[in-house]
Amino acid sequence: SPSQSEGKSSVALSLAESFTRANYRTLLVDADLRQPVIAREYNLDNKRHMTLRTHLENPQGPYEAAHVGVNLTQTLDIIPTFRAESSPTELLSNGFPDSLASWEKDYDVIVIDSAPLLDVADTLTVAPLCTGTVLVASLENTDPQQLEETVERLGRNGVRIFGIAATFVGRSSPRPSYRYNRDGAELEGERARPAPTQLQPTTANRGGRR
Repeated sequence: SPSQSEGKSSVALSLAESFTRANYRTLLVDADLRQPVIAREYNLDNKRHMTLRTHLENPQGPYEAAHVGVNLTQTLDIIPTFRAESSPTELLSNGFPDSLASWEKDYDVIVIDSAPLLDVADTLTVAPLCTGTVLVASLENTDPQQLEETVERLGRNGVRIFGIAATFVGRSSPRPSYRYNRDGAELEGERARPAPTQLQPTTANRGGRR
C-alpha cells in the first residue's frame, strides 16, 4: 500500500489463506519490520516461534515456520515478526534474497506482507525479488496521487503489478477511480461518483510466488 492503515496486512492474510484452501503449499511472511501485525492476528507466541529477523540473520541455516490451521485439514505456514526491528532496510537487503531462495524450495506460493511503500525503502528491497505485487488501496483514504507515485516507483524498479485490491468499500462513501496501463507505468486518478466497478484489475493469479 502507499501508506499505513489501508488494509494491506488483511489482504495478505486473506490471499495466503485462500491459496492454502486451494491446496497450494503456502508461506505467509511478515516482512513489515516496522509495524508487524500478523503474529497478533494469529495469536502466535514469540517464545515458541522463530522470527523473520532470525531467518534474515542466518539465511543459509535451517528455518522453522509457525503452523496455523485454516480449517480442519489444511495448514498455513507463517514466518512472523513480533516487534519493530532496528535497521529493517539493511536487514532485508542483506538477508532476504537468500532467505527467499531457501523458502521457495518448499512452497508453491509465498505471500509477503511488507511495509507501506511511500513511507520507507523496505518494500523496494523486497518487491523486485518477487513474481509481482498486489497494491492495496483504501476507497476511503487513499490519495490518487499517492497511488500514482507508488505505481511509478514500482515501475522504475522493474516490479510487475498484478492489480489493485480495494479495501474499506462502503456503499455510501465517495469512491476514487483509478486506471493504469498493463505495465503499471502510468496511472490516472480522480474522485468519482459511486459506480459498480472502480478499481481495475481486482484479481491476481498466484499473488506471492516468485
